[in-house]
Amino acid sequence: MNEAEEARARFVDELRSRGNVAMGRDDLQAALSFYTEALKSEGLTGTEELKLRGNRAACLLLMGQHEAAAADARAALRLDHTQAKNHFRLGSALSEMGDVAGALNSFRAARCFDYDNPEIERRIEALEELLPSGNGNEDGDEQNERVDPMASSLDPQQTAVPPGIAAADAPFTTHPAARPAAPEASHRDTEADARAQCENLRLRANALFKAGDMDTARRLYTRALGYVDEAYASRSTRVAKGESTPAAQLYANRCQAALALGDVGGALQDARWACDAAPDWPKAHFRLGSVFLHKKQFADAYGALKRASHLDPKNEELIEACRHAREKMLAAKGVPDHLAKEHDEKIIARAPRIEKPDTSTGQVGATPSTPSQSSPPTELRHALEHVGVCESSSGALKLRVWLPEGVVMAAVDLQVSSDVVVVTAAEAGVEMRVPLPIPVRDSEATASFSKKKGILTINLPVAPAAATAVLV
Repeated sequence: MNEAEEARARFVDELRSRGNVAMGRDDLQAALSFYTEALKSEGLTGTEELKLRGNRAACLLLMGQHEAAAADARAALRLDHTQAKNHFRLGSALSEMGDVAGALNSFRAARCFDYDNPEIERRIEALEELLPSGNGNEDGDEQNERVDPMASSLDPQQTAVPPGIAAADAPFTTHPAARPAAPEASHRDTEADARAQCENLRLRANALFKAGDMDTARRLYTRALGYVDEAYASRSTRVAKGESTPAAQLYANRCQAALALGDVGGALQDARWACDAAPDWPKAHFRLGSVFLHKKQFADAYGALKRASHLDPKNEELIEACRHAREKMLAAKGVPDHLAKEHDEKIIARAPRIEKPDTSTGQVGATPSTPSQSSPPTELRHALEHVGVCESSSGALKLRVWLPEGVVMAAVDLQVSSDVVVVTAAEAGVEMRVPLPIPVRDSEATASFSKKKGILTINLPVAPAAATAVLV
């Protein structure tokens, strides 16, 4: 931020502060003037405008200028629809204007983000009594309560500039959602209703989660998942890299609730379903890695978190979580912690050792093709070699692993770091850790599998820092 921008930001903040002081001493006209003057500033950030619109809406409400207050509250909600206080301000304005249905929708939207507020509940109950029978949700069935938190911020009919506010300072008054309704009872209506129901349940579950009511939040996430297929039936099934889907978001949220309740198995299943629903969404893999960390399955956690960090390489939280899981994995010798404790000696005994290269083949540390009688029946045969070395390239390590008969690639878990490769086939009781003699660029590692030969081949580009390293 340059000096001019800093000066502008200080000026806007000073005007807002003066408006707040004026509000505190009940000088509403002065407060209105300060807020309005600040809103005229060029280059306002979204956060600055959000605060000013919300504060001015509160001021206008106290002044009895309900239409102007509603306009400012809507403008604030278009900037951030998750603020309960602006839904509440809009509901208060609409209630004073006689729009009972609109006010009720706004207060219900406010409840989505501030679930335990008794004043919001009081307003909702009072307005429900004013609605005709059947529209007030009198039977207490929350499924009949369809709330779109964004709907309260839209008013297709409002085009007039609020009184006392310059036209250039007025919030914009149109929105893409302001369009003719589809024919009654159409498929589009059914889908829209399901989507509103799904979103309402999700938002209420989020609010309950924040309030610490994990059990109810989990049940609401489950109910919301029941609407997903119908709610998004017309949406493309293709998911862009890094993007989520409604189902993935609900599974990821329910995973958190399950983990908080101590249901690790349920959390793991939800995390996996989230990854299936949005394979390239970083948060889904982060959730999966978090569950594995909770289970002390550090190799699995590292794999999931590494996938998440590759999908969002600038996310510091993911990078740190990945680093933490890697340290835990290496401390547990590259295998899940419970296996390390139960079978530590067995794992160490069969961990491959890097030996001197065979100059006739160029292979490093190839284990005998015929295991000794004392070796476990699922001992993996593998071979490691350094290939592609030249003046302009430090080459790559090529690791080949012969999988046991009957083990398919889909059942194999492969984890790669800069100095170790871990191959796990849990169903076959196979875990193998291969320390690497020189650092590799693990993010560029590739793997291929020959079904005919049953050989897994992993190519590991050597890190630049290791260009002068020599295998011994």
